[in-house]
Amino acid sequence: MNSFPRKLITEWRRLSLAVEGGTMIVACSGGADSCSLLLAVKELTDRKKLGHNIIAAHFDHGLRNESSDDAEFVRELCNTNGIEFVLGREHVSQRGNLEENARNARYSFLARTAQKHNAFAVLTGHTINDQAETFLLNLIRGSGSDGLSAMPPVRPLAKCDADLVRPLVRIATREETVEYCAGHGVEFRRDPMNEDPSFTRVRIRREVIPLLSELNPR
Repeated sequence: MNSFPRKLITEWRRLSLAVEGGTMIVACSGGADSCSLLLAVKELTDRKKLGHNIIAAHFDHGLRNESSDDAEFVRELCNTNGIEFVLGREHVSQRGNLEENARNARYSFLARTAQKHNAFAVLTGHTINDQAETFLLNLIRGSGSDGLSAMPPVRPLAKCDADLVRPLVRIATREETVEYCAGHGVEFRRDPMNEDPSFTRVRIRREVIPLLSELNPR
């Protein structure tokens, strides 16, 4: 077994998550992080390390011309791997904070999907990189101790009975998710918004973290 799914099942057990008998929703945008999570969960299921029904959920924000292509990519990935696929579509308002509007719409869709399918968990592909970015973003915004604790690996998901689970947030880097996808021949989708410096998170990713890494490679 590749080290990526091996680390995932070890973290799964450490978090005391159920190993069989339920349904879980895996949020999949088509990017490297969420695709690697979906594929690793499927590998663990195929190897009988997990015994859950897997449903991949993709949300189309309607913010880019290529968004329908992202949805079709995830649908085809699911068809190839025998994974049930659910699609949600909504044109997100661009008034106010676009990033926050998109996030709220996405999580509302995931909560509805979890409730409909009686899922015990919604999994997202947040990585160590995302955790670092969130911490620094909250620090810059002047958040208190709750904000600086950043993202917990498990928390209740609002408006449903499922937990939001981020199983990669303490065990995998973005580089590892890219490598795992490459090993499976998956040419994941890339969102141009992740390269747009008008978003503070992108500037943190492209400017602040490289500088911090230079000062302290660890």
